Amino acid sequence: MDFLTSVVPPEGETVLVTIKKNPRTATGKEVRNYWVNIRDGNAARFIQQHESGETDLYFAMSSFNTKGTEYAGRRDDHVQEVKSLWLDIDAGKEKFEKHPKWAYPSFEMAYTAFSQWLVDADMWQPNYIIASGEGLHIYWILDKPVSPEQWRVLHGGLEQLVHTHGLKMDAGASMRISGILRVPGTRHTKSGNAVRIIATESTPYTLAEMQEVLPYVQPQSDSLGAMPDFLQDENDFQDAVWGVQKKSFSFAQIIARCDIGSTNPKPGGCDQLALCYEQQSTTDEPTWRGALSIAINCFDGEEWIHKISDQYPTYSVTETEAKAQSVIDKPYTCDMFSRLNPDVCRDCPHWGKIRSPIVLGKVIEEASEEELKSIINHIPQARPVTIQDGQLPSITLLSKQVAEITEQPLPLHRDYKIASSAMGSGIWKRAKEADGKEILIYKYPLLFLNRVYSPQNGESFVMQVTMPHDPARVFELPVSELPKDQSLQGLLSKHGVTVTSKGQWGNLMTFLRRTAEQAADVRAADKQHQHYGWTDDMSAFLLGNTEFRVDGSVRPMILANNGGSMDKAFRMSEDASVAGFRKAMDLINVPDMELPQFLMGVSFAAPLFKLMGVQGCLVHSYATKSGVGKTTSARLAVSIWGRHQVDGGSGIEGLTRDTAVALYRRLGELNAITMFIDEITERQGKELTDFVYSVTQGRDKDRGLPNTNRLQENNGSWTMAVLSTGNLSLTQQLVNMNALSEALNARVIELDMSNLPSLWGRNNENKDFVEQTFMLARTIHSGAVGRLWLRNLMRNMDLVKKLCEDVSRECQEFFDFTQKERYWTWTVSLGIAGLILGKELGVWDFDVARVMTTVKEQLERIRVNVEQDKVTPTSIFEHFISATFENRLEIRAANTPIMSNQLPSKELGLRQENYSHKLFINKGFARRWCESNNYPFDLFKEHMKLLRARDTRKHMLEGVTSIPTKSKRPNVWELDLRGETND
Repeated sequence: MDFLTSVVPPEGETVLVTIKKNPRTATGKEVRNYWVNIRDGNAARFIQQHESGETDLYFAMSSFNTKGTEYAGRRDDHVQEVKSLWLDIDAGKEKFEKHPKWAYPSFEMAYTAFSQWLVDADMWQPNYIIASGEGLHIYWILDKPVSPEQWRVLHGGLEQLVHTHGLKMDAGASMRISGILRVPGTRHTKSGNAVRIIATESTPYTLAEMQEVLPYVQPQSDSLGAMPDFLQDENDFQDAVWGVQKKSFSFAQIIARCDIGSTNPKPGGCDQLALCYEQQSTTDEPTWRGALSIAINCFDGEEWIHKISDQYPTYSVTETEAKAQSVIDKPYTCDMFSRLNPDVCRDCPHWGKIRSPIVLGKVIEEASEEELKSIINHIPQARPVTIQDGQLPSITLLSKQVAEITEQPLPLHRDYKIASSAMGSGIWKRAKEADGKEILIYKYPLLFLNRVYSPQNGESFVMQVTMPHDPARVFELPVSELPKDQSLQGLLSKHGVTVTSKGQWGNLMTFLRRTAEQAADVRAADKQHQHYGWTDDMSAFLLGNTEFRVDGSVRPMILANNGGSMDKAFRMSEDASVAGFRKAMDLINVPDMELPQFLMGVSFAAPLFKLMGVQGCLVHSYATKSGVGKTTSARLAVSIWGRHQVDGGSGIEGLTRDTAVALYRRLGELNAITMFIDEITERQGKELTDFVYSVTQGRDKDRGLPNTNRLQENNGSWTMAVLSTGNLSLTQQLVNMNALSEALNARVIELDMSNLPSLWGRNNENKDFVEQTFMLARTIHSGAVGRLWLRNLMRNMDLVKKLCEDVSRECQEFFDFTQKERYWTWTVSLGIAGLILGKELGVWDFDVARVMTTVKEQLERIRVNVEQDKVTPTSIFEHFISATFENRLEIRAANTPIMSNQLPSKELGLRQENYSHKLFINKGFARRWCESNNYPFDLFKEHMKLLRARDTRKHMLEGVTSIPTKSKRPNVWELDLRGETND
């Protein structure tokens, strides 16, 4: 740091500059400014971070009067002070071959030449000589800073000494007041050499001492080389003409198109600029100035303004840069060049087609990583929000607060690129040659977000097309569709990806196929999931088309078969925000609304059940009167994750008319995302009891494949609490049915919401405001909280687990749970943990202690109901018979062969012989069933004694074709279905 603090002035803004390779940019490099105080610890740490690696680190020798941005602001006219003079001497084989007039073949030759120049020029010894990697950086330090004007006089004298005594130098870096040079202690990445100080002189020089050895050179007037009078009114040639940034043009490309030196030149360049380059010694000043106006407005202009000037007899670096500075952002038009030299433009093939020769150097700059990330996380241009009559102005759509995709998309095939945002971000085919033309393939960004595979669907790509006024559209492109022209065209058109001509379609499909072909060489395919929620290996959580990974990254993903209507339920509104959802939470943050608050915690805790390895229960809300808010509360709770209802489907809300099979499939698809089932108490009898058991067991029933003894693949499993509502008490209904209420009620937490307070006000004066706020939370802001929560969960997994364990211990003591109430234990504990975590994230501000007290009162009520309806041996057996129908082999007639595909789809536990009126029950199966349903097996055996069941052994598969008759005979109970006594 002693070096930097001696070179850089103490006052003003200072900057460090990083340059690293980036093939997506037109220059192949990415340059960033870091405005830091050279004299504080942050700069030292920043430099230390870049001492090795793939980034070259530079610093500006001057200080600036204005702090710039990451990509701009280091300008000559912003320089405040300078405290040194410097030279940049290039060396190395590659640079010498490219610029023999400016560079030396080797470091040794450069050092020898500089040492001789010191003697010949009678110049002071430099304070620092830096081995810059392949060349030299030379510094003379002043004891006090000088103004830019004084520096230009001194550096003009230094330049004259350099030219007079034949020293080669890089004029761009050496003579530019806002220039940058390498930081000692870092690495020259191209050669791998260290940038190091090789000689020092401790005493700085005074201004007088420098004036003593440097010749005085009159600074160039700004009026030198001014625009000719007849061109002064030409001021419409700036942004309005081409409307793109300076970095979009390459002067080298213009010269390449001129095909200078060829015996058969191509008609692709500009003859005016070719003449300026070839005939520098005879070019008149106005035409030269016009050429400078083109070069300086190209990204490689700082190099080319000297290349088209240094053969002029009285060439001056300072004068060249001064004239170039005067035409920044003012490139000459074709009409201006024609008026200067009419004959040159007479036969130009571009005449009338372009406004300025600068467009011949147009380069479609490739999008940076930051721009690609911005495209992936596209937010549409804002639509105007109109306040309707009667709408309360406090209900507003707030800013987006959701997790962003962090993963970069798959790289395109090397022949294609995505343009930078300044160029419209479209897909372009690269030019094959330096003077070739780039071709627009598709005008909007069309990205390959991810590569996925599933055994069922094969390989696919997760695609995204982004249009300026719409949310980003994510869709699946199966690899199997790529060879089919018509099918592929139809798939793309469905998602708005369309072009107008047959040739354009051909180019677009070729782009897709070539990029897809190389994908396997770039990135491994992710597993395409069959359900939302946790992946099988618990490495990620899928919500809609977004996969949140435990490493903190966020990736795009599409569920196999696109998720059907569920996909719509998780599509985020562009206006979704946590702050918008919080407004609804603030409305229910009042006394006596603790039960709806508890539902929020249970829904929020959905990912925690599988994380902690536990199964949730059914949380049933009921009210004997309508309109109290039980359904609204449940819908608000699931809106943490997505929309409860969507067009063309029911979203994450199940309805009364939905079949049990449809509900099981939806639960399996959600997996670990809370679902709400409305009016569950309208289901009756066995349908209701089976439904309660299945929901809380967390799996769908197995089904056999037609005409085979194999089972279908069963993706119907889930691990979370499920919410339900009804107008009746579910626990009481089970009691009335005499349906083993103790076992079932242990799986149900019931919340009596009959006495919830009205939020509308005494005279319904708040009704519109409340309903509007709730509606916005359930629709516009749905899903925002879930994404915020998942992003934080993945980054704090261990901390969240510990919190859940601590809360579980506290809840065990507070609620005094028994062993039979294990479903209650974890559902309540994780619901309370969810409330704590949501409060920590600012989603709500509920009083958790008050919620716990209210929930405890509800559980005591359920306990009383269960106590009044004890489990009996008879009720256990009745439930066993009704629940094991799919475990039963029924044989209707004697000596009738039974095919293997007629066997039960589940484990064989019962054999019913209609011809002998016998029922055989496998004792081992009965034991396992009682244990899984939390029943005492001794009560089951007691009932077998009451029925006078006979203990025996029985071959349960007797008579089944292809089954050996001598296979194992288990211990069974034999029951006579006619009720006769078994002696």
